[in-house]
Amino acid sequence: MIGALATAGCGANPAPPGPAAASSQRPPAPPSASPSPSRQGIAVPSVAPITPQKQQNIYGDLPVYERQVLWKLEDRTLRQAGANGSLLGSCDQRIDGSAAVTTTCTITFDGLAVPFSVTAGAGGAYAQWRATQTSGPLIRTAVHAAWYRYVSANAPGATGTAMCDARMPERSLVNFSSPFYECWYTADGATVVRSVRLTEAAGVTFA
Repeated sequence: MIGALATAGCGANPAPPGPAAASSQRPPAPPSASPSPSRQGIAVPSVAPITPQKQQNIYGDLPVYERQVLWKLEDRTLRQAGANGSLLGSCDQRIDGSAAVTTTCTITFDGLAVPFSVTAGAGGAYAQWRATQTSGPLIRTAVHAAWYRYVSANAPGATGTAMCDARMPERSLVNFSSPFYECWYTADGATVVRSVRLTEAAGVTFA
């Protein structure tokens, strides 16, 4: 992210194949990253899409430059989370535009700390800054909402079978694009499994 002061930016060894006639009647096994064929899941309820709402923090005691950075990082965290929650930011060093600085800024989402490495230049209103991160907030309610939408779009008649990994905590900090949990549904006698991933730009995705 680059910005400026005013406009910042499952498995076990497989069983031997059965007779050809039997195997030809079975659909191909869906891809799965699960280390075990036995998945413990919880049903995903019918949920409406979540539109995160942000309540702006004032940060009145901070320089305008630093406020702009924190506001943009709040927006980014909220987009990745895909859920509503409290937000509060802070930076380890002051960012006021008077001198270049590289520091860590942290946005806390409902008690979950999301760190960013921020490099800000000097130059007052024209100073440029960028923020990088390697991990983000994975929120269970957001995953469930996104999975329900996914199943609704890809197999509308299977929403009643939508499940997600029961191990998924209410909230956690995860590395981008790394599969940690799974969601699945059953359609036409086959179980379709997808890995849950978090991306920097789009938040929750399935692969």
